Amino acid sequence: MIINIYKDSTRYKEFESTINSNENQIELKGTAGSALSVYISTYFKLNKGCLMVIMPNKESAAYFYNDMENLLCEVNSDVEKKQVLFFPNSYKSISTSAESDPLNQLSRMEVISRLSKQSKKFIIVTYPESVGEKSVTPQIVKKKSLTLKVKQEFLFDNLSEYLQDNGYERVEFVVEPGQFSIRGGIFDIYSYNNEYPYRVEFFGDDIESLRSFNPVDQLSVKQHDSITIIPTFDNDDEEKSSIIDCLPKDAKLFIHESDTVFSSIEMFGNVIGSERAISIDDFVKSVFNYQRIISGINNVFSNSKSFIEIRTTPQPDFNKNFQLLSTYINTAYKEGRSIYICSESQSQTRRITNILEELSQQQSVNQDVVSSIKFISTTISSGYIDNDNSITFLTDHQIFNRYYKYRIKDRFNRRQAATLKELTSLKPGDYVTHIDFGIGRFDGLEKIVNGDNEIEAIRIVYADNDLLYVNIHSLHKISKYSAAEGHIPKLSRLGSPAWATMKNKAKSKVKDIAKNLIKLYAERKSAEGFTFSPDTYMQEELEASFMFEDTPDQVK
Repeated sequence: MIINIYKDSTRYKEFESTINSNENQIELKGTAGSALSVYISTYFKLNKGCLMVIMPNKESAAYFYNDMENLLCEVNSDVEKKQVLFFPNSYKSISTSAESDPLNQLSRMEVISRLSKQSKKFIIVTYPESVGEKSVTPQIVKKKSLTLKVKQEFLFDNLSEYLQDNGYERVEFVVEPGQFSIRGGIFDIYSYNNEYPYRVEFFGDDIESLRSFNPVDQLSVKQHDSITIIPTFDNDDEEKSSIIDCLPKDAKLFIHESDTVFSSIEMFGNVIGSERAISIDDFVKSVFNYQRIISGINNVFSNSKSFIEIRTTPQPDFNKNFQLLSTYINTAYKEGRSIYICSESQSQTRRITNILEELSQQQSVNQDVVSSIKFISTTISSGYIDNDNSITFLTDHQIFNRYYKYRIKDRFNRRQAATLKELTSLKPGDYVTHIDFGIGRFDGLEKIVNGDNEIEAIRIVYADNDLLYVNIHSLHKISKYSAAEGHIPKLSRLGSPAWATMKNKAKSKVKDIAKNLIKLYAERKSAEGFTFSPDTYMQEELEASFMFEDTPDQVK
């Protein structure tokens, strides 16, 4: 929607033609709010080639990444089809003993894997600590990767050997990248190039099926004809270089707030060390091999020959004051501006619509003004006023002064993953809770025959020594029993309605608590406040401080 608004505008056409002139360095001025995201996403949509956007820090990069996902309609796209990729650094925190984060490594390898395939069109969004970290080259990834195909003959033991030789850890159940497990003739492999782990089923030494699955509920996500497994490269001795050197020759670099980018890369190198980080001189050499579009404060790069000025200003702060909002909307309408409100949900759109209708009835806003406002069913991180195109983009979260949190797609819920890890650490005799059957005692894993298939199941003992076998595909229904230390729970009885009755009582109590909270908040909101007298202690402190006004040394 927003891209369609811009693609034929005069200012965007100027922006596009200046970049396509292939001038070595172009300076971009005047971008406020999410204007930079809008212009770059429009350019990407209408042109070919690879772009890299370097933001000054991780937070601004994450917000920019979310904007690009929303603007290009890629929020729920498969990683294999995504055109916007996030490139973080490898570490959970930056320190001299930095610990690797498997999910960050996964995101990095997705980008490097895409580069190894020589894809022609995608965007990499990153920040200083990421481009400053040395990366394995796409050529090495391609050389050391393993491709498996359905119906291919491949020795079962050779796959296990390959995984162990290339840094994979063998576990009971895979929950994060760099792990694999073996159960009967099935390999589960969490490779670094896919958002979900792979399940490889063998029949003898032939690969019978390939699919990806959700590690939380163990259910299949997608069937594959072939898959590629990438080594971990965690402690690899292969030569590493800057990710910028791995970009296609015709790639374009957008660098925002170059002063901060340079200082952060230099600081990162000092902390991590030269073995893992590139020098600032190497970064400069790499950057100068590509066309550069510099935005924001720039005292690092020399003066540019080409300039683009986009006259935008940030969205005003309304602080939930709808009279301020009505005043602004009236003024914008009189000035001939098109007003768009970006909202991420239909409920928020209805809420704003109702408020505008109320303002219209109160004659704070003319009905013609209300009718002219257009809603966009996607959102951007920060609204702005485009003075070149006489357009105003307002966001619902800024109107209501609501915190807008960026979202970097997590491969699966970390808390659920922790639960799965906890489950795999169970020992026979530990108590567990099944959501449908209640409290039982974990009695280990057992292979059972179901028809013509042999499956692995969890064995749970209930009252009267009744047994329940739970397929590993239903792990999400089981959790470790939690209670005070030393407490021994009463085992549930299979077939008894007691557990269902207990669950219904718990649900009823939760509803009662919720109702009481809502009632309490309503009473507080309607109650009159009480104005307290000024704090005499603070007043005495201020008066005492004024006594020393002419003698600042005494104040110290």
